[in-house]
Amino acid sequence: MDGHAPRRRVESLALVALLAGGAAIAFAPIFVRLSDVGPTASAFWRVALATPFLVAWVMFARTAGGGGRTWSVPMLLAGLFFAGDLAVWHFSILFTTVANATLLANLAPIFVAVGGYLLFGQRVTPLLLVGMVTAMAGAFVLVGPSFAAGGMRL
Repeated sequence: MDGHAPRRRVESLALVALLAGGAAIAFAPIFVRLSDVGPTASAFWRVALATPFLVAWVMFARTAGGGGRTWSVPMLLAGLFFAGDLAVWHFSILFTTVANATLLANLAPIFVAVGGYLLFGQRVTPLLLVGMVTAMAGAFVLVGPSFAAGGMRL
């Protein structure tokens, strides 16, 4: 019997879980557009329904790891900023296409890199610059037609 079979099984299950999670995330903005509740309520319930699972995870980690503090002010602030980001993204889904809203929301790493450089002096590598320029060029190609439509789409 092959000793690597259980490991391959775990890796296969991990890949399936990754693909299922990616598909779930990909359909999220479509479900926001189709939902009967407003964008803020939709964002609230996306976070609220995950809370029991996160609390269970924290409790398990606390007992398995020997206790200790499981939250901090920066973590709380990160959660609040994420909730705000989610609410704004949900509102943007109503004012443009699902694809454009998602694309623009996923440009956050570019703004983080620029902010890290300007505010904290973080070094930016040439490869990161090439990636940022490529991402922005792709964003302009995808979002460009929306600027010509005018009105609510812009």
